[in-house]
Amino acid sequence: MKTLLYFKYADLAAQLLVLLIPWAVASFTYDITYFFFGYLAVFIAQIISCMLNSAYLPKVLQLEDRKRYIKTIVGICIFSLVTAIVLMYVIMIALMLAFPFIAIWYMFITSREIKLMRMVMAEGIELKKVDQQPTQESDHSNDVAKLD
Repeated sequence: MKTLLYFKYADLAAQLLVLLIPWAVASFTYDITYFFFGYLAVFIAQIISCMLNSAYLPKVLQLEDRKRYIKTIVGICIFSLVTAIVLMYVIMIALMLAFPFIAIWYMFITSREIKLMRMVMAEGIELKKVDQQPTQESDHSNDVAKLD
């Protein structure tokens, strides 16, 4: 029984250290990612602790809250998974609805660029490869090409 008590103290100390060390690093480095890492790390540590306690702690010493904790975690995981699947489905539907308009927009851009290229070619202007500026002057060199 004394060994189990020491195990529980070590378990609690490990959970506190897993939470407090990243928080201390976050406060000294001003990097908030360590703060959130502390939450994630303590969550993982508590899941492992819960599984170990469920397996090795005698049933007489286990509180009913442990079962509620496990049910809550399982419920959160299922809810998160369902939410992620539904969210992916909604995003896929939105992309399917938006893609035709995006494709038409890009085709419009391409056709306007073709029109611009034909205008430049009709003027006889050659472009440098480096900065794509005209190499020879024409009588319309100061005009801005407009397609509308």
